[in-house]
Amino acid sequence: MVNMNPNQTSEAPAISTTGAPVARRVPGRASLGFLRGGLWLAGGAILTVGMWLCVWARVNHNVSSAVLVLARIGMGAIYLAMLVFRPRRAYRGVLWVIVVVAVLMRVGWFFVPLSSGEDHCRYLWDGAVTANGINPYRYSPKQVLDMQMDNPTIEQLAKSGRATLEGINHSELRTIYPPAAQGAFALGYWITPFSLTGWRIVLLGFDALAVLGVLGLLRASGLSLLLVFIYLWNPLLVTETYGFCHLDMLTAALVILFAWALSINRPVVATVALGLGIGVKLWPVLLLPFLLRSLWGKWQRLAATMGILAVMLGAMAVPFASAFGSQANSGLLTYGRIWTGHSGVYLALDKLGWWLHGFFSLGMDGNYVGRALMMIVLLPAVFWLGLRRPRDTSTLCRRMALVILLMLLLSPTLWPWYYIAVIPLGVVASRRIGLLFWSMLLPLCYLEGMGLSAWQLTWVVHLPVWLVLAVECVRPHLFGRLRLEAAHA
Repeated sequence: MVNMNPNQTSEAPAISTTGAPVARRVPGRASLGFLRGGLWLAGGAILTVGMWLCVWARVNHNVSSAVLVLARIGMGAIYLAMLVFRPRRAYRGVLWVIVVVAVLMRVGWFFVPLSSGEDHCRYLWDGAVTANGINPYRYSPKQVLDMQMDNPTIEQLAKSGRATLEGINHSELRTIYPPAAQGAFALGYWITPFSLTGWRIVLLGFDALAVLGVLGLLRASGLSLLLVFIYLWNPLLVTETYGFCHLDMLTAALVILFAWALSINRPVVATVALGLGIGVKLWPVLLLPFLLRSLWGKWQRLAATMGILAVMLGAMAVPFASAFGSQANSGLLTYGRIWTGHSGVYLALDKLGWWLHGFFSLGMDGNYVGRALMMIVLLPAVFWLGLRRPRDTSTLCRRMALVILLMLLLSPTLWPWYYIAVIPLGVVASRRIGLLFWSMLLPLCYLEGMGLSAWQLTWVVHLPVWLVLAVECVRPHLFGRLRLEAAHA
C-alpha cells in the first residue's frame, strides 16, 4: 500500500519483515562493504594457504621450527585483522565460504604422521590400555618398557604399540588425565588402534560439537551466525588441535556446551557438560559459580543438579584416586607440585611463596606456597565474575572466558593449547579483542631456547594481553571499531 501521508518524507527508515529498522543505503557504503568483504576473503585464502604450507613443512621436515612459529604468528595477525575486515551483511554464499575454508584448514593435518615426544603418544597408549579394561593409572610407560609388571594383555599391547610407547615423554610418570579423557582416548583406539587418524576423528567430533554450541550461543545472543568464522578460522585452534592433537578441544566443546545450556536455562545439560569437562582436565570446576548463580533461589533444582554433579564426580573419582598413589611416579602430583613453564605473574608469586616459606619456617613444600598464593588471587575473581547476574548471553560468555584467561595468566604453566577453551567463548563475548589477542602471541612459547629466554617470553607473551584487557575494562569504547557487532546493527 502506498503511504499517502504528506508529513512522511522519503528520509523515513525502512522497516524489515521482522519489524526492525533497516539502515538506508548511503552512497559509497556498498563499495566499502565489497572492499571489506574482499579483504576478508583474501584473509581466508591466506590462512588456508598458510595452513597447507605448515602441513607440507611438517611432513617433509625441511623448514626450521622457528620459521614455522613465525608463520603461525603471521597467520594469527591476519586472523586478528579479519575481526575488523569482515562482511557486515549475509551475502549469498558467505556461509559456504566459511565452511569450505574451515574444512581446508583442517583436512591437511590428517596426512601428518605420528611423531615421538608429543603428548598424543600418551593419549594413544592410555587409550589402548583403557580400551582393554586395564586401569591406566596403575603403570607408568617406563614400567611397561622395563617389563616391571605381570599382565599378558599389557605385554601384548607393548609389542603392537612399541613405537607409540617409546615416543611418550616423561615416561617415568603415570598418566595425569582424568577418566572422561581416558574414555575419549579409548574411543580413538577403537576407531584405529595406535593411529592418530582415530584420535583426530574424535577431535573432529568434539570440534563439530563446539561449532553447534557456538551457533546456539550466537542465536541466543541475537548475533549473526556468520560470526562462527571467528571460531572455525582460528589458526591457533586448528594447529594445536589437528597438528599437535592436544585434547583441549574436548574441554573447549564441553565448556561452550555448558555456556549454551546456561543461556537457554537447561541446568541438567549444563551440569552434565560441566561434570564431563572436569573429567577431562579438572580446571572447569572453576566455572561452578556460574551454575550456582543460574539456579540461585531455585533450591530444589539446585539440589538436584548438585546431586547429579556429585554422582558424576564420585564415579570418576573411584578410578582416578589411584592416579595419586606414590609421589615418586605420580604424574598428577608431580605436575601439581613442580611443573612450571612460560608463566607470567606466577614468577612473582613463586618468589613470594618461597620467601614466606623461609620467613615463617613453613612445614609444607615451598612449591605449594606459590600455588596457594595463585589461588588466593584467582578465586575471588572467579566468584566475583561467576556469582554476578549477567545482563545477557554475551556478558555470560565474556565472564566465563575471563575466568579461564585469568587462570592461564596466573598459572605456573602455560602452553598454547591451554588457550583453546577461550576461543569459542570469545566468538560471542562482547569486547572480544582482548580475549582473542593470544591467538597471535602464544606460538612464541615454542621459541624458548631458539632466540628468546623465559624472561623475555614473559614480557612478550603476557604483558600485551594484560594491557589490552586493562584498556578494554577502563575504556570499553576505545576498541569500538574493532568489536564485532550484531549482523542487524
